[in-house]
Amino acid sequence: LWFIVQDIAKVLTYHVISLLRQEEKVRLRQQEGRAKASALIEADNRAGRFAGVTREVSSASRGRRKSAAAADVAGMNARLMAVEQQVGRISKLEKEIVELRALIQA
Repeated sequence: LWFIVQDIAKVLTYHVISLLRQEEKVRLRQQEGRAKASALIEADNRAGRFAGVTREVSSASRGRRKSAAAADVAGMNARLMAVEQQVGRISKLEKEIVELRALIQA
């Protein structure tokens, strides 16, 4: 009887621990996905270098490129917001023109 109680307690403990570690499992899966993507990108770069399409780039210039890309993304977001504001203004002007045409034709 004691062995059965021990087994039930062990199973319940493992179940509780697995519920508590769900976040860690998700984080590990994301980490594995990033590692796989990185490996695929590296394999593609290696294949490109072998085919003569691309050349090898140092890790320092890759780091500069990444930081420049992050700055480009921030700049692109700012420009996108400005364009969206201009589109909103243009939409308002178009509505006013339609209303004026309706008034003139009436």
